Amino acid sequence: MEKQITYKEFIQNIIDTRGQWNIPEGECWEGHHILPVCLGGRGRRRSKNDNIIWLYPNEHYIAHKLLALENPNNKDLLLAWNVMSHDKFGNLISADEYKVLREALSDMSRGENNPMYGKHHTEDSLKKISDATSGKKHWNYGNTGSKCVWWGKHHSPETRLKMSNSAKGKPKSEEAKQHLRENNVNNRPVICVETNEIFFNSNEAGRKLGIRGSNINRCCKGTRKTARGYHWRFVE
Repeated sequence: MEKQITYKEFIQNIIDTRGQWNIPEGECWEGHHILPVCLGGRGRRRSKNDNIIWLYPNEHYIAHKLLALENPNNKDLLLAWNVMSHDKFGNLISADEYKVLREALSDMSRGENNPMYGKHHTEDSLKKISDATSGKKHWNYGNTGSKCVWWGKHHSPETRLKMSNSAKGKPKSEEAKQHLRENNVNNRPVICVETNEIFFNSNEAGRKLGIRGSNINRCCKGTRKTARGYHWRFVE
C-alpha cells in the first residue's frame, strides 16, 4: 500500500518544484499559511511572507485536507477543511471541483465584473475601513519583536526603489505633513523627568547618557516605563 504523503512533504514538494510564490499572472491562486494561524502562524495571505505559499485552489484543498487528517483534535483546522470540502448545499466536493468553483468565482469578480470596477471609496468609507483595522483591531497588533512578521527582514533595494518612486510627486495634505512633523522623533525635544534636563532629541540624550535613543522614544510614547532607570517624556 502506497504511503500517504504528509502535509510537510506536500508543501515542500511544491516549493522545490516551482517555488513559494511562483504562479503566473492571471491564474487563480490562494494564499495559504504554511503554519496555520491557529497554531501560531502569521502573515497576510496575499503577501510574500515566509509563512505564506501561493497555491492553486486544488492544492489549497489538499493542504487543508492533510492538516485536518494530521490534527484530528484541532477544531479550527477541522472547520476550515469542512468549509472547503462542501458546497453551499452541504454536498461533498473534490479538489478538482473546488478548483473549478474558485476559478469561476474569480472570473466573476475580475475586471468589469468586479462590483467596484471604475469606482472609488468615499472619504467616509476609507475612514471606516481605516478605523476597523487600526490599533488593537489590526491583525498584527501586539506582535512586536520576534513575533512581528518583519522581524529580521529587510526590503530589497529594488523594493525600496519602487516604494520611493511610487511616493514621488504625490502631494501631501497639510494634515499629513503635520502628522509627519509630530511623529518625527528627531525633531522632538525630550526631557529627563529625574534631572529636568532637556535634550534636542532622543538621540542626543542617548549619546550623552549612554542610552539607546529608541528606548527613550518608547518611554515618551508610553510603551516603556524607563530607560536606564530614568523616566522620559516629549517636551510639548
